[in-house]
Amino acid sequence: MGVTESWSELESQRDRLAASTTADLFARDPDRVAHCTLEAAGLLLDHSRQLVDDDVLQSLHGLAQSVGVPVSIHKLFGGEPVNVTENRAALHAALRQPAGAGIGGAVIERQVLAERARMLHLAEQVRSGRLKSASGLTFKDVVNIGIGGSDLGPLMAVRALKPWGVGAPRIHGVGNIDGAALGDLLTELDPRTTLFVVVSKTFTTEETLSNAEQARQWLHERAGAEAVARQIVGVSANAQAMNEFGISPALRLEFWEWVGGRYSLWSSVGFVLAVAIGAEHFEALLAGAHRMDLHFRDTPLEANLPVRLALLGVWNVNLQKLPALAVLPYDSRLARWPAFLQQLEMESNGKGVTRSGEPVAHETAPVVFGEPGNEAQHSFYQLLHQGTARAALDILVNAAASEATLSHAIAQAEAFLYGLRGADIDPARRQPGDRPVNLVMFRTLDPATLGALIAAYEHKVFVQSVLWDVNAFDQFGVELGKRMAREVKTALRNPQGASETTPSLRGTLANLARLRSKVWVAWWIGAALSALSLAPNSLRADPWLAPGNLALRQDVQLLADHGVIRSPAMTWPMSWPDIARDVLAAPVSVANDPLLEHALERVRRAARDASVTGPGGLEWRAAASADPTPLRTFADVPREEGEVAVAMSVMSDVIDRLTKDKTGILTVRITQFDKQLDRLSKWRTR
Repeated sequence: MGVTESWSELESQRDRLAASTTADLFARDPDRVAHCTLEAAGLLLDHSRQLVDDDVLQSLHGLAQSVGVPVSIHKLFGGEPVNVTENRAALHAALRQPAGAGIGGAVIERQVLAERARMLHLAEQVRSGRLKSASGLTFKDVVNIGIGGSDLGPLMAVRALKPWGVGAPRIHGVGNIDGAALGDLLTELDPRTTLFVVVSKTFTTEETLSNAEQARQWLHERAGAEAVARQIVGVSANAQAMNEFGISPALRLEFWEWVGGRYSLWSSVGFVLAVAIGAEHFEALLAGAHRMDLHFRDTPLEANLPVRLALLGVWNVNLQKLPALAVLPYDSRLARWPAFLQQLEMESNGKGVTRSGEPVAHETAPVVFGEPGNEAQHSFYQLLHQGTARAALDILVNAAASEATLSHAIAQAEAFLYGLRGADIDPARRQPGDRPVNLVMFRTLDPATLGALIAAYEHKVFVQSVLWDVNAFDQFGVELGKRMAREVKTALRNPQGASETTPSLRGTLANLARLRSKVWVAWWIGAALSALSLAPNSLRADPWLAPGNLALRQDVQLLADHGVIRSPAMTWPMSWPDIARDVLAAPVSVANDPLLEHALERVRRAARDASVTGPGGLEWRAAASADPTPLRTFADVPREEGEVAVAMSVMSDVIDRLTKDKTGILTVRITQFDKQLDRLSKWRTR
């Protein structure tokens, strides 16, 4: 039977079952669960709650045969270029093979085993404390810097296998380019005991390199050049780029062009996972995945668990017209499993053209979303049960979970099947049921089981790509936005040149410019109102005089240690006017250093909130403005009179500057300012 005929037969099967429910299928076959269960490599798939019967499965297997799924599986494991657009193999199965398996050929096997040994040796050196930092200390924190497949897989697995991480350094992950995640994390880390792992296949990924450069600068400034050489591991296929970045040859790990990012967890990309769980358990993860590989490669379609997952997915997407897949693990350690699957499924099969470049004639990848099941019950299960937008459901169940967890997971599967029907049921409470559910169950969540689980879904995605005739191993859809980001960055830096851009971009840049100007104005408002609130008879406590304010004292000492302000006498009370003068006059940007920037902002906030003058005076400066001109300087004036004078001076200058800038933003605030000035005048004349 040809491909077209196979699809037509499936449409006939759908029409045949159109008047049936899954509950009807159970009524016809009470042993349906047993007949709809497959097991492999420690996983159990129960798809009895799907609207399929033996005839549907036979037609699905016929489709798989007609599109050449068995031949494609052979090509995948044989190292043929199944990534047709880039003419590359996709040998992620080779990454988890043991010696003698020969997946991808003898040369590939030798490369994989040699690099795996290097990676695991280095991971054990870090984990055991034998590898020391430049300060001679054991690493307490390991930070993975990567994005996409260089982050989602390893960090998902680290969390999933946390019980196997006892005694290991703490593992962190940073991916986003905004710098906030890394900046916040750096405030909690000790540069003498932190190891960074920079993971990028090309070593040109903007997000990764931006964070890596920030980490390198932080290390250099706090622990010296030797720390940069000894505390950054590089994982890449681009040795030259790692060399240019300054990564020591002893700390470089390799993976290859034929390893797709979202399929790379098994390679040196999984270095932080190996640090977390140790070499023995990492090998167990690989072994579990390899068991699933052998099952997938060698088992007939009719009993093949990944193939069955793929066929059921195609039935739901293309025949039942369900555009979404909800992934619901009832195990909090699998909290990042849905996010991992989002990339694996949607980046692989979210395609609109066939492998030959023609438009596809049918739906491809579903929208994947999810959360741990118990949390999801209290967020979006309402839609899943009663909403008009329907989704297929994968519920993951750890048989070792508590009775409470198991009862919720199984009860939800039953509720999705049977619903709540009947003429006597309040319409608002009715639930139609008949939501298609896969129950994916396992005895316990250990490294081998997780390996098998990941491999099963990898193979599911590959089979679906064959059924849909798309390439699961490229991702050109993500490249356009990256290229355009470079053009937008140029326009942000040179707004005058934006006249040659699109009208949509010009309009957005104009809106952004207005918002950014309001940020500047908002700071002046804050500074003025802070000063105006300092009445002599209602002074707030000066934080500099609080002996228990250790955090503020540490911030001041950090700034002094790095020369941002003059070193104060670290006794209480501190010399407030001198410190305040230095803090408020410090540069706006502290060498693009998040740790110092955050410390400076906290101390500035305290300085503004406690704006008190004294001997030596207080000099107000624009901490968030490019204009460094002092607003006013008052020296040797009585304390209370100085407070009022400073407040009124700041108020006056704020209004003057806003008027000169012709922003027109503060018109509505002038009345409030006048009232504050009147209040201050009365205080001063007391």
